[in-house]
Amino acid sequence: MPSNASHLSLSFPRPRRVEPVCSGLQAQILRCYRDHLHEVLLCSDLAKAYQHCVSTARKG
Repeated sequence: MPSNASHLSLSFPRPRRVEPVCSGLQAQILRCYRDHLHEVLLCSDLAKAYQHCVSTARKG
């Protein structure tokens, strides 16, 4: 019979390493929102690019 520790490692796989994705776009969009506080639609192209980047990262 396996030891308790080995049983746990089989029951709970190690979590995947999570690394930041799209950080460059994230910084750009935050800067855009800050710079255009009352005209956030000016940032819509960046927002779309960020959404696409995140979606692609989730699939990959």
